[in-house]
Amino acid sequence: MKKPVRYGAVQKAVNVEADIAAIEAAMNQYASACNAMDVDRYMSLWDDNGIQMPPEALAVIGKEKIREQMRAGFEEFNWKMAVDNNMDIHVSGDLGFSRVLYTLTLTPGAEGDAIYIDGKALTVWKRQADGSWKLFRDCFNSNTPAVQTGTNSIG
Repeated sequence: MKKPVRYGAVQKAVNVEADIAAIEAAMNQYASACNAMDVDRYMSLWDDNGIQMPPEALAVIGKEKIREQMRAGFEEFNWKMAVDNNMDIHVSGDLGFSRVLYTLTLTPGAEGDAIYIDGKALTVWKRQADGSWKLFRDCFNSNTPAVQTGTNSIG
């Protein structure tokens, strides 16, 4: 039996395992950039048309708006983020999807108690022309109400 002839775009060879490893590495760079409170390094992980969807807030649309939001967060708090390396990552063509668990402690730079967040994120990654993966959509929230160290729950 002859194989059918297919017309259209030529599919390039894909290495899904390499793509998954690249997304996992980028997710770890995300946490590292937050811990360093390095807005430029953090923004280097984003697609130009990225959208950040924080909990209980409007979506932050576009790279420059995300930069403004993160700069303010880095100025207000000291960040300590850890990403669970048991990530759930899938790739389909030029889009990747990751589901991760994380912990985040935000300590005010001035006065106040630290805020501890046990959270989760669902992120869409987009393959760039150079083959790298960038954040395209990032939605995250807490598994429990955020806890302010030394006081009652907040939120």
